[in-house]
Order: sequence, then C-alpha cells, then structure tokens
Amino acid sequence: MGGKSQLTGDILYGDMIEYSTLEEKTFANRGLERFDVGIGTGIGVDFGKAIVGLSYELGLRDIGPSGNVYWPFYSTSYKNRNVALSLEYKF
Repeated sequence: MGGKSQLTGDILYGDMIEYSTLEEKTFANRGLERFDVGIGTGIGVDFGKAIVGLSYELGLRDIGPSGNVYWPFYSTSYKNRNVALSLEYKF
C-alpha cells in the first residue's frame, strides 16, 4: 500500500517559520510503519434472512515513526482502531 501525507500551514524549519505545503510519502523513511498486528472481536444477530453485525479491531503495534524523527503529521504514538457495522442478507 502507499499514500501521501500533506500538511499546509506554518511549518518550522530549524529556527524559521514558513507558511507552505509539505508533502511526503506516508510509508517513507520518516513515515508510518507498514506492518501491524492486532486483535479483533465481533458479534452478529440473525433476524430471519438478515444479519446485523458489529465488530471492533485494535492494533497492538505502534506504527508511528521510529526514533527521534520530527514530522509534524504524526503524534508520538499511533495504533490502529476500527469499528464496523455490517448488514448481511442470506439467499
């Protein structure tokens, strides 16, 4: 997977502040980690031919930039989280 992160605003370059747009690949050297491990759980309820489900996933690994890398897009720790609501129909 890939992507780009973009920041527009006041950007600090050493001791200078400049209003500009900064763009970098999301998974580059200073970006997020590509690999994550997590746990998930879910529940579903049958209503005849319809099923309503709810699930939650939690990333256990910090995917934020490693080391003392300063990059204004990212906080010090990133962990994935996902909540999903599903509606299914049985034929």
